[in-house]
Amino acid sequence: RTVLQAHPGVNMELLAPSSSRLESMLFRAAPRSGSAGSYVHDGEELIYVLSGSIEIWLDELEHVTLREGDSFWFESTRGHRWLNPSATDGATLVWVCSRATSPASSLLARAIKDASPAESTRREHR
Repeated sequence: RTVLQAHPGVNMELLAPSSSRLESMLFRAAPRSGSAGSYVHDGEELIYVLSGSIEIWLDELEHVTLREGDSFWFESTRGHRWLNPSATDGATLVWVCSRATSPASSLLARAIKDASPAESTRREHR
C-alpha cells in the first residue's frame, strides 16, 4: 500500500484506494505528533483507535481523549485538530472520511501528480 507522510511523525496508508465515496486510512502517529493545526472541510469522519491514544479538539470548544478501542464520529465542517499526547508511545488509528473533501485526498493527489520517486514522501509498503 502507498504510505504518505501527512505531517512530521504522521504516516497514513490508504486502505481502499478504489473507493469513490470513502477514504479509509491507517494512521501511525509518533509520540507528540498530530495534525499541525485545525482544519475544516465538507463531509463526515470516523476514527477508531487501534493502539495508543489521541486527543481531538472540535471548534476549539470540545476536547475528547480517545484510547485503544474507542471510536469517535464528527462532522468535518467543525474545525478539528488532533494530537498524540504521549511522550513515549505511538498511536495507530483507522480514520474514515468522505473521500472527495478530505485533506488526505488532496495530499494523495498532489503526491501522485507532483512528486518524482526520489522526492516523494510516498513509499510502497506491503
